[in-house]
Amino acid sequence: MKILFVTGTDTGVGKTVIAGALAAALRIKGLRAGVCKPIACGGLEDVDFLRQASDAWDPMPYANPVYLERPLAPSVASFLEKKKPDLRRIDHALRYFRKKYDTLVVEGCGGLLVPITKNFFVIDLIARLKCRPLLVSRSGLGTINHSLLSAEALSRRRIRPVGIV
Repeated sequence: MKILFVTGTDTGVGKTVIAGALAAALRIKGLRAGVCKPIACGGLEDVDFLRQASDAWDPMPYANPVYLERPLAPSVASFLEKKKPDLRRIDHALRYFRKKYDTLVVEGCGGLLVPITKNFFVIDLIARLKCRPLLVSRSGLGTINHSLLSAEALSRRRIRPVGIV
């Protein structure tokens, strides 16, 4: 199974719309494409949008293995909620998806250096999944700087992005 990880330079840059559009396009092309938002904080609207856009209605424990109620970085939300993100749930979801889909579109939370736990970041999740990211950038002042900083972070980890939108 191929995994495309949609990440961004920030929160609110359009990752969900891009991920949903990609999954829908893959399905239109005849591929079995699923969607997953491994970690969601503060609401499930993004997960619902992805599922609707892709017409992939997998159960929530797979579509969203880790949910935290507060709209904060996962490490902060989990600390306040006294609930450590269980990365094994993400691994379990991936095993489920591997049996079902040709391609999985994964949407990250926030940017590359958003902490999931104290010492594990979104960029580490990309490396753990052994996939190539698509970097979504904000349109507006400062985007060149944010995009280049994100590209540099990927380069330092020897992760080659598919592209930048």
